[in-house]
Amino acid sequence: MELCDAVGEPLRGFRREDARPLTTDDLRHRVEWDATADLSDLAGKAVVLKFHLDGKARLYSYRFGNPDPHFRGSD
Repeated sequence: MELCDAVGEPLRGFRREDARPLTTDDLRHRVEWDATADLSDLAGKAVVLKFHLDGKARLYSYRFGNPDPHFRGSD
């Protein structure tokens, strides 16, 4: 997944190459980028989400925003 500006250009630190790939089937994954990526700089700005799916992968749903306080991540 990558975050892009309003015209679809990938944002530095949030490119596909900067994201850790999701490789398992789970409803509670959190997309993470490298350690320098800070979402707080994007508050109030328009962003475009681009999902890159390989093979037979399917996207069921997503949530963009503050994490669920009960979320513990997937191990």
